[in-house]
Amino acid sequence: MMTLEQQHGRVAVRLVGNSVQVRFRYDSDLVARIREVPGRRWDGETKVWTVPKPQWRTFTKLFGDIEVELSSEDAEVLAELEKPVKPIREVNGFTGTLYPFQAEAVGFLVTRQRCLLADEMGLGKTISTIAAAIELRSRDITKHVLVFCPKTILPQWIGEIKRFTGEHATAIAGDRIQRGKARDQAYGTFFAVTNYETVLNEAEKLAELKPDIVVLDEAQRIGTYDAKTTERIKEYFEPNYRWALTGTPLENALVELYSIFDWIDYDILGPWKQFKTHHLVYGGYRGKQVVGHKDLPALHEQIRNYMLRRHKREVLADLPSVTSNNYYVFLSKVERETYNIIRKDLEKYYRLFRASRGETGSGEVLARLTYLRECCDHQKLVSDKDESSKLDELLEIIEELGDDKTVIFTEYEQMLHLIAEKLQIGHAELFGAMDQQQRIQSISAFNDDPDCRIFLSTEAGGLGVNLQVASVLVNFELHWNPARLQQRIGRLHRIGQKSTVTCINLVARDTVEEKVLEVINDKSDLFRNVVDGDFSSIDHERAVWKILDAEFKDSRRGEA
Repeated sequence: MMTLEQQHGRVAVRLVGNSVQVRFRYDSDLVARIREVPGRRWDGETKVWTVPKPQWRTFTKLFGDIEVELSSEDAEVLAELEKPVKPIREVNGFTGTLYPFQAEAVGFLVTRQRCLLADEMGLGKTISTIAAAIELRSRDITKHVLVFCPKTILPQWIGEIKRFTGEHATAIAGDRIQRGKARDQAYGTFFAVTNYETVLNEAEKLAELKPDIVVLDEAQRIGTYDAKTTERIKEYFEPNYRWALTGTPLENALVELYSIFDWIDYDILGPWKQFKTHHLVYGGYRGKQVVGHKDLPALHEQIRNYMLRRHKREVLADLPSVTSNNYYVFLSKVERETYNIIRKDLEKYYRLFRASRGETGSGEVLARLTYLRECCDHQKLVSDKDESSKLDELLEIIEELGDDKTVIFTEYEQMLHLIAEKLQIGHAELFGAMDQQQRIQSISAFNDDPDCRIFLSTEAGGLGVNLQVASVLVNFELHWNPARLQQRIGRLHRIGQKSTVTCINLVARDTVEEKVLEVINDKSDLFRNVVDGDFSSIDHERAVWKILDAEFKDSRRGEA
């Protein structure tokens, strides 16, 4: 290892931990250059400049015409920051198959350690992250992973971990007592998953798990720099491996991107004061409003090695034709109370139907089952209350999708109108009461107008409509007939479609909708043979009663 010696006209460099020590004989030009490196520090006693390792590329760019002395060992380590990421295709303990772009993401997460995976929605950021964590465990580097995510996708994380590793992940959720028990269990599992709300009151207790990897899914949640959630995350969770996942790292302002990278690694973008001087333009009242941005190419260079972003169009050849994601929505207190009232009434008629061995009461059961499903959508469908957790979640998803054209299916025309009332962007509608000319105009508006981003449809649009201009399908509620769902997908996934179709299913947590999802996913012969949604179809009727049997299985234990 070489020593740092002052040499006229040369710069001596040595790698120490996560920093690069730099020494040179005083030269006003070189001092001016190194002052341009974010996060650089000067030690007056040792006469040494310290540059953060993540800023090595910035340093080499500024000192490109200067002879730099660097040991071969340090040069090899620093060169890794410049090398393309090596994909990791085979992961011991991971049971799935990684697409090439996902294998690249695994290599990126493993080698960069602190980074942002910013792939577009539908490219499997969750799967890549699970595989990367398992890979690090197989190398005996990590023992615990803690994932923060929105409530709506917490069950999906648990399910994906089980699916691709066969392991049980601990969900730290529920009331205070349930969360406490889950934290105790988390010491014995590799994966623990919780939501952002938990960190507000239990950051210190969660930190006692001492996770080696912390994952922030939908990391834009810490984009508000001075929010309580952001402050708690940054105060308590700074392990060696920090992975931020989001398809929208920048929603409204550069400060959001800065805040995310401030958690990933403070040294990537350096101090806020320096960042805003370099990249923000102030004006307006008293010059305190951000009115523009500057030197964005330099900002891109700073984050280039620590952010991986791919669009669907770039990896289309590797993608399956349709990807599916379930977003779980938690009902509010008001919604849950209404749901429980309807469910109790449904159970009464269900038990009478079973007691009569199916001879009477099927109409009453099916009517109340419809009420129960409507209750999961919006309170206005079953009462005079104006509340819908699902609709709130849908609006957030639409915002995240940006300019992607999106088709939203709902079985209920009233629900379609309720959604339309909340949309602040261009949209078209299709429902049963429209005449042929209105249908044609609506479809043409969506297909031809770039500002018409949303197509709202009931089952009236399930057949005979070409919507391949869209690449995202949202099922506001799941129809219990898989054939109906395939018909919906077929409106987008057809000849002329140039993108992978992303299908998003909104599912109310701890409701009959989860039973619908289970039945849809059933691979039995029953669903291989279902071809339509007619209640006269024996197979379809079996599906409905299978859902009800699953919903009320506990209540049937006492039946003869």
